[in-house]
Amino acid sequence: MGKELFETLPDVLDAKLLASALSISKAGAYQLLNRPDFPTLQVGGRKLVTKQKLALWMEQNTNNTEKECFLAGAGKEKKADETDKV
Repeated sequence: MGKELFETLPDVLDAKLLASALSISKAGAYQLLNRPDFPTLQVGGRKLVTKQKLALWMEQNTNNTEKECFLAGAGKEKKADETDKV
C-alpha cells in the first residue's frame, strides 16, 4: 500500500475499505477482522479497524516468519549443542 493511498484512507475502516486498502477480497478482510490478534473496534454488530491500529498491526506482523525461523533455528542450535555435551 502506497503512503499516499494510506494517508487518504478514513480514520476508521470497514471490511470493504480494508479489502480495498490491502488489495484483498472482502472475504479476506472479514477473515482479518475475525482474527484474535487483529485490532478490531466493534460497534454494534460491525467490526472496524482504525487506520492507526492497522498500521501498527502491519508493522508488527511484517516478516514475522523470518524472525520465527531465526528464533527456531537458534533454539535448534542450542539443542544440538546440548546433545553434543551429553
